[in-house]
Amino acid sequence: MTVTEAYKYYTGEIGISPDEFYSSTPHELCLKAEGYLEAQKRQAEMQSNVTAVGVHNALSKKKVKLFKQTHESKEISKKTKREELDYLKNKFK
Repeated sequence: MTVTEAYKYYTGEIGISPDEFYSSTPHELCLKAEGYLEAQKRQAEMQSNVTAVGVHNALSKKKVKLFKQTHESKEISKKTKREELDYLKNKFK
């Protein structure tokens, strides 16, 4: 890959700034490219899963949910809030 091609890829596709491109070592640029490709792969896998669930739901009468639904909007008592806060404080001491 020529410097011009690399510059186009890193600044255009990956989105790093020109200053960052010129101040990075080739090894750092490779790591940035690997991180970018891994993130793209995770995004594609997630999109594939969502699409598969959508197709399944469209073709069947039974609806499959990807994420468990919680009802976080219900009111919590002050006592429960205090207990949870104390628990977290003790957990992260």
